[in-house]
Amino acid sequence: MSVTILERMGETGKKILMSGGTRANVLPAHISVEGDFFTNSGSLTPVKRLLASFPLDAQRSWLSESVGIPLRLEEQISGSSAKWFPASGTSRSVRDALLHACRTRGVAVQHNASVEQLTPRAGGGWTAHLKDGSKRSGDTVVLSTGGLSFPAVGTDGTGHRIAASLGHVVERPFPALVPLYGPHPGGGPGDLAGVSLQTVALRCGGAKGAKAARSGFLFTHRGFSGPAVLDLSHRFVPGGAPTAPSSLLADWTGEGRAAWEGRLAEGGAALVSTRLSAAMPARLAAALCAAAGVPAERKAAELRREERVALLDALTAYPLHVTGDAGFPKAEVSGGGVPLSELSSNSLESKRSPGLFLCGEIVDVFGRIGGYNFSWAWASGRLAGLGAASSAARTNLAT
Repeated sequence: MSVTILERMGETGKKILMSGGTRANVLPAHISVEGDFFTNSGSLTPVKRLLASFPLDAQRSWLSESVGIPLRLEEQISGSSAKWFPASGTSRSVRDALLHACRTRGVAVQHNASVEQLTPRAGGGWTAHLKDGSKRSGDTVVLSTGGLSFPAVGTDGTGHRIAASLGHVVERPFPALVPLYGPHPGGGPGDLAGVSLQTVALRCGGAKGAKAARSGFLFTHRGFSGPAVLDLSHRFVPGGAPTAPSSLLADWTGEGRAAWEGRLAEGGAALVSTRLSAAMPARLAAALCAAAGVPAERKAAELRREERVALLDALTAYPLHVTGDAGFPKAEVSGGGVPLSELSSNSLESKRSPGLFLCGEIVDVFGRIGGYNFSWAWASGRLAGLGAASSAARTNLAT
């Protein structure tokens, strides 16, 4: 049995090279499907079952032993949970090891081979129509084109279009794990650009607003980013949630209101800005004072009641109004795609087109930042590959 990878770009695995700030966070340390993965297609039960077919320990062993990538666990870092990285510290080593493992097992890789259409052959199998007008045939096809995030590396939604042309439902794609736009405390976008914190407790506005699992936060020139923001960002983009909240609520130190009430009460003759600057970047402290209407020269002991209340609100539940997002060019992944209900739960084979298997980001599943989307890629890719190989073997036996 022969396997050929039709790679539309001139280099394989470009998105791997970009991942984790070029360090490739290949796996999380732990997974809770309900909190770490998302789908717009209904229950997460199929996701849980699929991930259980290739659990984290097995994924880690496969990467380190079968693929040959020594791994290193990095504990709580930069407001994020523990996760696995290649010991080399470079994403290129991951890409190169995967490509080497493929080639040593006889897999052929054809670059600049952009598949634009798939058509079923009369006697079974598939014909792939390439952009240059050429064709390739095979008994089975694994469609692993990705979604729409970072289209510059070739993920421009072609896979969704191919799936739709074959009769599949495609849930509306949307940018996920994406920076958000909006004004900074005390002013407009850009005022606090470059200021970062690792302590922010972030949640969506509303009585039952979802909470971020991580605490890293970064002010950008046009709004906000960092793990805490990316955790919640899909809830603010069209298609990412039934009803989008209007704002994020930030507790800048994650300590809560009572802690700050005590800190301000103990401030005495110290300037309020001084007390705040001891716990956060001075630029943010000044901006929060301005937003709360507290003069720069105000001492903690001289705070008026209304100033104290406004300042406590600004410190522990500051509303960051979201006006937009950075879109697919800056999104770590895309949400939406082909629902799992349209695929076999045992092999990810299309229920509409036998011999066609789908995996990865083209399917309506994505995870939080922190190695979860790699885990989904490894698990779904393995299942689709095994299914395709089994199907091809049955076809060859029949002929």
